[in-house]
Amino acid sequence: MGVYTRTQSAKKIFFQTLALFSLVSLTRADAVRGISPSTKAVDDGSWKFTEKDPNANSTGIPFMFVNNCSETLWPALGTQHGARPVTQGFELKSGQNETVWVQPGWAGRMWARTNCSFPASLPGHRACETGDCRGDLDCVVSGLTPATLAEILTGDQGGTSFYDISLVDGYNLDMAISLIDNEQSGMRSALPPNRTNPSCVASVANFVEDDTFNPYNTSQTVFLGTNQSYPLAFNRAVTRQQISRWCPWDLQAFPPTKPGDGVYPYPDDNIQRPVFQPCFSQCGKYNEPQYCCTGAFKDRGACKSSLYTNNAKKICPDAYSFAHDDQKSTFTVQTGVGFQITMCPGGKSTKILETVRNVAAAEKKNLQPRSAVVKSQASSAGAHAESSTPPFILLTGAALIVVACVFSSL
Repeated sequence: MGVYTRTQSAKKIFFQTLALFSLVSLTRADAVRGISPSTKAVDDGSWKFTEKDPNANSTGIPFMFVNNCSETLWPALGTQHGARPVTQGFELKSGQNETVWVQPGWAGRMWARTNCSFPASLPGHRACETGDCRGDLDCVVSGLTPATLAEILTGDQGGTSFYDISLVDGYNLDMAISLIDNEQSGMRSALPPNRTNPSCVASVANFVEDDTFNPYNTSQTVFLGTNQSYPLAFNRAVTRQQISRWCPWDLQAFPPTKPGDGVYPYPDDNIQRPVFQPCFSQCGKYNEPQYCCTGAFKDRGACKSSLYTNNAKKICPDAYSFAHDDQKSTFTVQTGVGFQITMCPGGKSTKILETVRNVAAAEKKNLQPRSAVVKSQASSAGAHAESSTPPFILLTGAALIVVACVFSSL
């Protein structure tokens, strides 16, 4: 079983509260993969997964998984609320994509498993080096940490969907979430794509250090659903050296071999770290209340950021770093739009929410004319400007106020 129970209460309450805001119903036919009404629950103590109905029709919202990594991956899903998809785990070779459909009202997480061999043959009945779910290809329980997560709560009719990239349970792969058109319903995002498509690049293997990084070579070039007209705001301040060493030494899943005398140098700058560097969160490894926002630290304000969360936020500004980091990490969109989850997106991490907040703050304080703010942000950080405060910021703010009230009442 995974270590999700360590952060379960905060994240689960967060998603359940968001469900009050997020409700949309879209019926689809002829889907690539269907999902089914749940009739029986499987409870592993952390997530309640629902069993699938093989006779159910394909319907709902598409999740497209894209493997841009050089190696085969095994994507997985964990259903917290709603009907379980037809599959919750499959093999995905490098360069391939696969679409899974879920019903409106679905909430859960997605991750990618690495270095798997089925049937399970590793110690502890594991099949995968990271993200393993009890050795099963089609996951019934949550995956072992560390694992980078895409967390999505889809709404019902007329509502809102919430989504984020999460490093709360650690990191194992770079990941991006892009909104895609739902071709069967015709639903598409009403927001510009450079405000909706976060990316976390925390590995030197996929990182582009050039601070002038520009993936838009031509007007026809599309990168993570964005283009020259709506360029992403990239986190340009981070260096390759910082990317290679952001994971605290004690949290490395596969630390380098000790020097010959068995003593670690301090600091450890002269020890070469591996290119593949999965990283535990402090909660995931130590399971202590101050890291997991549980017990005496469950209330908002009592649980503070740590070395791991600070480092993670610096490398991936748009990603969740700990359970109470939602105000700086959550994205919203009208329900019905599809999602693309890309593993190893490459380039640089994004800083979408920070850029939008800076624009809004500058406008509020009247530090400079709106046109100057928009021009400055668009040229330096790739922020697209509209005529008012971004609707997804307004929606997220309203939802998080209620979430805060729920936390305070516990």
